[in-house]
Parts: sequence; C-alpha cells; structure tokens
Amino acid sequence: MSDLDELERKLQKDIDKSDDILKKVSKLNNIIPNVQRFKDEKITNLRIVKGLPKDIAEELAPSLLTWENKNDEIIGSVFPIISDISPLFIESIESTAGSTGPYIVNATNIAMQYINPNNQHPEWVDNILKTTTEYTDGVQKRDQLTANLNRINTNLGEMFTEANASFIKSKNKIISVDQSAMHMRNVIQQVWGGFAELSRQKNRDTRLNPNIRLELNKEAHRIMVAEILANQLYPKIKLEELFSDASQLYKNLSDNNFGKNILGNDIERLVIYHSQWITFLDGISRYPA
Repeated sequence: MSDLDELERKLQKDIDKSDDILKKVSKLNNIIPNVQRFKDEKITNLRIVKGLPKDIAEELAPSLLTWENKNDEIIGSVFPIISDISPLFIESIESTAGSTGPYIVNATNIAMQYINPNNQHPEWVDNILKTTTEYTDGVQKRDQLTANLNRINTNLGEMFTEANASFIKSKNKIISVDQSAMHMRNVIQQVWGGFAELSRQKNRDTRLNPNIRLELNKEAHRIMVAEILANQLYPKIKLEELFSDASQLYKNLSDNNFGKNILGNDIERLVIYHSQWITFLDGISRYPA
C-alpha cells in the first residue's frame, strides 16, 4: 500500500469513527431536554420529601416509593452508562483543533504557485481554495476563537477582531493589502509572545534557558518553547508544527513586495494567508494554558 493510499484510508477511518460518535452523541443531545426534565422532577420530589415533617414523610414514603419504583421500572433498567466518554476524550477531541493545519498550509502554498493576475489556473486550485475558505469560515462562525485567544495574551482577542476587520476592508479595497498584512503579523507576534512568556513560567529543565529574547523566526527557539510546553494533548511535534507554520506565515506577510503591486495577485495571496492565519490561531488557541 502506498503512503497516499494509507493516508486516505486513515483519514476515511477517522471520518467514519467520527460519524459513529456523532450519531450516538446526536441521539444523546436530542434527549437532553427530557433528561433535564427528569432530573428537575427528581430534585423537586426530593426537596418535597426533605421539606415535609419527618413523621408525615415517613407515612407517605411507602406509597411514594412504590410509585417511584413502578414509574421508573423501565427507565431504571435501561439507563445508559456513558463512562467511555471520558474527560480525557473530551479534552483530547477539543485539542485536535489545528490538525488540519499541515493540509491547509501545504495545499494552499502549492495552489498559490498556480495563481496569476490573469486568473487562469487549474480547477483543482479553486476547489482547494473553496475547501479552505469554507473551513476557516466555519471556525469563525463557532465564535470561540476570540475568547480562546484572550487566554493566551490579554486583549489578543480584540487584536484578532481588528485584524479580521482590516482583512475584510482590504478585500473590499478600502485599505491596502499591506495594512491588513501588518495587522495579521501583529496578532502572530502577540501569540508567540504569550507562549514565550508561558515557557518561562513553566520551565523546570535546567538545561533550557527561555529567559532570553525568544524569536519566532529562530528554529532553536521554537523547538525550546515547544519542548517546555509539550503535554499529552499538545505533544512537541504539534507545537513545533504550529510554531513553524506561524513563522513562515509571518515571513510571507512581511515580504517587502507583498501588497505593493496593484496589478499583481496580492488579494488572492492575502485570502490564502488569511486561511492559514485562521487555521494557526484556531489550533494554537486551544492550548490548555
């Protein structure tokens, strides 16, 4: 089996497993109102029993207990056990955000090579860009990104909102592309600054010295921060990948020629960089700081 076949099979298997979980969770989700009502009724019943004088409660207890046992005869025997949905699973499924990063970054970087001012490129390029845009639009619609970013660095969520607004203005040709790029760079730098500071706080390894000026564009610094902050949910390889993507994106957004050529394809490139930017932020912002 080729690597491509194995990759496609692995991804399809993960999709199938997710579908199975979603079906089960969807069924559970549909009964939440009834389970909540069931719980509320039991709370009310217990409060009534506890609120009655003890002699009256004891007098009523036999008939009420018979009622309870009879009423719950079926539900008691089929009450589900959901112990396999462990806290670790809930945390780990949350931390999978950003796992699409290498796919989006690599695919869009390749697609960018085919984009030209004449807007003539293979159909697959449009399909890739549509897929990434739909994904990143979905990330933003979930409306968690701003709050997650604020956990990394104070006011980072607000910076993200402003940068996103400038991206929209740039697409609408209200401001220049390089202005939007500057705002996106600032957010990346603040994210890195937040993780650099966190590494200083968490470092317990005397071999490492994060108490220096840590720079995103230096691989050794990225590796050191990733090594210090790695945990079960965010292993070193994932953090290194996220920081590496951020470094390359920052470099691309800092290109002196980017955003200056009004006859070029800078808007198309900005849209691609924005997708990469959103993907990076979504992945890194869920780190359990």
